[in-house]
Amino acid sequence: MGSVEVAILKAAQEGGYLEKIPETDEEISDKAFFYVEEARKAIETTEFKKDKTVKAIVQLGKQLTSQNKDEEGKDIFGAPLDEKFRGLPVPGDVRHEPTPFPSDFTELGFKEISRLSAEYNAYASRARWMLAVSQNKLAGITHERDAKYRAAYREEYDSHGEKKPTRDILDFAARKNIEVAKLDDTIKTFAEDVTSYKALFEIYGGYVDRLSREWTMRQDEDKRGY
Repeated sequence: MGSVEVAILKAAQEGGYLEKIPETDEEISDKAFFYVEEARKAIETTEFKKDKTVKAIVQLGKQLTSQNKDEEGKDIFGAPLDEKFRGLPVPGDVRHEPTPFPSDFTELGFKEISRLSAEYNAYASRARWMLAVSQNKLAGITHERDAKYRAAYREEYDSHGEKKPTRDILDFAARKNIEVAKLDDTIKTFAEDVTSYKALFEIYGGYVDRLSREWTMRQDEDKRGY
């Protein structure tokens, strides 16, 4: 479990809003997001506007919801896509018009096969990197959506007093929450990106393998004098 979630609960505990920190990761996460949502609501009121505990939880909540991004809202890995990631060069975007993959290799020489292999290997590397970026974005936004869903579910549950509605009704209400619905749409977009980049990576990888086999076959033919 992340240190931010635990810090939120410790702040709530020290402020007298929480008796005991839960033991399981799921309960810690649920409680942390619950206290962040409640603190954000409370700090807008006169009564809690200067409450140190509430202010501390709100600040920690900002870290919680942005833990997959840097302060400037850059890429989820913490570096622009075309520069570096922790000192390592990131496969760059295509800066020229891509060469169409040939359907007929009979007129290609060794030099052209080598050039195409290098070009499509670069495309495969870029697609693999973008796949990783999309997968991490999808995981981050899914985590945020789940937290919003739990908060909306709990809020709907608490709003009914003693007569509690069924789980289906609570689930329906939580999914209709504006923030949850918006994040669901974002998840669909990232999921589509993951599917597309995965397909491109497999396609380009297949092209590189095909070119490699052609290169090897021609070398063998030259050695045999065909």
